[in-house]
Amino acid sequence: MQVYIEKLLTAINQFDSTNTQSVECLRDLVCVISDNDQLKQDPMIRSLLYVASQKMRVFGYNKLNGFKTGIDTTYGDLDLLRNAAVEDMYRSPLNPNNILDKTQKDVIDLFQSLSPRRLLVSAPTSFGKTFLMREIVFLNKERYKNILLVFPTVALLQENAREMERFVQTLELPHRIVKSLDSDIATDSPTIYVFTPERALQLVATYPDIKLDFFFFDEIYKIDEDYCSDAIDEKDKEHGYISHEDFLDSNRGKTFRIALYLLTKMVDEFYLAGPNLQQDRFGDGMKRFIELNQIVVREVTFEPTLRIAVDAHGSNIKEQQPLCVPQTTERTLAKIDKHVNQKVSDVVQYIKREEYGKTLLYCTSPAKAIEYASKLADTSEGDSEGYPSEFLEFIDHIKREYDINHSVEEWSLIKVLNKGFGMHHGKLPKYIQQEILEQFNAGTFSVLFCTSTIVEGVNTDAQNMIIMNASKGNEKLTPFDIKNIKGRAGRYYHCFIGRVFYMHKELFEIENSEDLSLNFATFSRLPTVLLCLYI
Repeated sequence: MQVYIEKLLTAINQFDSTNTQSVECLRDLVCVISDNDQLKQDPMIRSLLYVASQKMRVFGYNKLNGFKTGIDTTYGDLDLLRNAAVEDMYRSPLNPNNILDKTQKDVIDLFQSLSPRRLLVSAPTSFGKTFLMREIVFLNKERYKNILLVFPTVALLQENAREMERFVQTLELPHRIVKSLDSDIATDSPTIYVFTPERALQLVATYPDIKLDFFFFDEIYKIDEDYCSDAIDEKDKEHGYISHEDFLDSNRGKTFRIALYLLTKMVDEFYLAGPNLQQDRFGDGMKRFIELNQIVVREVTFEPTLRIAVDAHGSNIKEQQPLCVPQTTERTLAKIDKHVNQKVSDVVQYIKREEYGKTLLYCTSPAKAIEYASKLADTSEGDSEGYPSEFLEFIDHIKREYDINHSVEEWSLIKVLNKGFGMHHGKLPKYIQQEILEQFNAGTFSVLFCTSTIVEGVNTDAQNMIIMNASKGNEKLTPFDIKNIKGRAGRYYHCFIGRVFYMHKELFEIENSEDLSLNFATFSRLPTVLLCLYI
């Protein structure tokens, strides 16, 4: 106990917000100690954890620990007043119950100070980029009559449309929420459009004179196909998992570029966002886009969640503990089988035995997700007896709707669900995907095989990510891909630690290699004939 107190006290006293090593050291200590209920029973530990969170201005730690203003501090009135004053400085304008972290408040303050208000934010997946979008809309609710929110997928569109419906209802705003253009819309009444890039282009084409006061563009990196390739796996093609739309995915970058290009010409104020972008790696076209449109870039690198890398590609499971955390005991190495399917079972059992929580398993394609999940189902002794009655009814509905020649029990999805875990990929009907995701988050089952349908943008509260493959489709993952996948392990405000299990040695090599350059081809200095191909 004493060694933790000394380490934490030293890190607090030596904390320097401008020094990355100092910030990460204090974060690692706070997360490791906060994750240990036995350590948190000590009053001195609790007091230091509270002080550390206040010092870092990362108030989510105190909320997750259940600490209130002034808890376990020195009990003096002056301390209580000071702590309350600090939190009031960072209190959310939208929801007084929320305390913004320093980096979040800095982004909001920066946006409000700009003229014109045009901001590109690069931040880790757990930063809350869309959360800040709602804060910005609230602060400008009198100025922004017509608002466009652009999300890359229908799943994200639906999720954020629900959030905006609650937002409008809670604040009693006059805005309507529009998710499609199936019927005529009244462009003269306050409206929040929640669209994909394709629907955004349809809006502009159908209503060329529409006046938009603000737009938000999520996952901006998708303007560059080279930066984010949605490759197609040959095995998926063989098994019939590829639809006509999938073959068009490779051209979505062009759609994103056109949509972003037109919107920046039409709208005065906007907020662009993406995860883990590196400004020093922007290509010439991206730099020109930012310069010509007077866009300010804010790059946030701090991650409040501690992510522990776990080597699981060899014959043992080895956790790479943070260096500044006391190494009081040596964790016994867990043996794992060399055959991939048994290795999956061994790692899942290890996570269960250590009580690490929910687990996502990233697979390169639907075919691989089905293969790995089916193999685990064949050897698993679990069952679906613990499922809530409404989910069992949902499974019965699936059986009735998709039974072909009385063979539905052989469907991989049903076999997997009957064994007490889940599977999620883009070839499942959307409503099935949504229900499986909701049940996973609700804790109905704790293991979910997935593809990039979850990794890219959909929120879960999984504490662990097992990266099964070093590829996406038939192409290698990039360092950017791996950062995004890692970011799904351990969600801020839900847990302190996320663990990432590397099932291939190559994953470490890719992650440590040089990242790609994000470009905006429309603004590249190419000959006119070539440039038109990118628009």
